[in-house]
Amino acid sequence: MWFGASSPASRRRRRRATRASFKPARDDGEGGETEGAAEGDFDDDDMEARSVRRHRGRLKPKVLETFDTVASEYKRLRRLQDQDIQFSSKSASLLARARAQVQEAQTNHHRG
Repeated sequence: MWFGASSPASRRRRRRATRASFKPARDDGEGGETEGAAEGDFDDDDMEARSVRRHRGRLKPKVLETFDTVASEYKRLRRLQDQDIQFSSKSASLLARARAQVQEAQTNHHRG
């Protein structure tokens, strides 16, 4: 355990003392100003900000990778939809041509 000027506990006390001496005035919503923020507010805000940065740093690569995956899958889906439309139009024209040939064959059969 550390005791003395360089211990983690003494560094925390010094930080708190520095923060306590600088308490910015806050608006109380009624035109007046209130006392500065409580001593624990700074510590909670700092810890929360560090936590958010840490989570953001850890999650950002995963999120970007997920977005890349989604984008490539949508690109693939779009390509497949375009192919489906092309095949549908080709099959419709082939079907129309086949029907015309069948009708022509039936007409020739009845004549002959």
